[in-house]
Amino acid sequence: MNIQEVAAVVAKIKLGDNRDVDSLILQEWENSIGDLPYKDAIDAVTMFRRESDGYLQPVHIIRNVKRIREERSQGQGIAASYVAHPASKPANWLAMCKAWGNEAAWSRELDVYRAQLRAEGYQGVMP
Repeated sequence: MNIQEVAAVVAKIKLGDNRDVDSLILQEWENSIGDLPYKDAIDAVTMFRRESDGYLQPVHIIRNVKRIREERSQGQGIAASYVAHPASKPANWLAMCKAWGNEAAWSRELDVYRAQLRAEGYQGVMP
């Protein structure tokens, strides 16, 4: 998502609990959920509101997006899920950038990213 889409997701959240939002808070939300697809993030907020009266945090959106992806992949097959949901940005992106040009360091960082993808439910990730 871009910052405007993240702002729209946070605005939807604010409608539910009247929280304070400023530019610093938006930056933190972008850092936490900016790699998610916009529509899935919006759907994840709705899902949370229907199932909980708790205080919504980024982890709730991440978990619900994972559920949305799982439900979608069960209904359409895993190949369709890959097309509809590209892989997440590597959590170790900066380390990967620093490792560029160093084969051993790059290999280690690539293994970290592959583990992230497997944890997110992507099958067929190279070992």
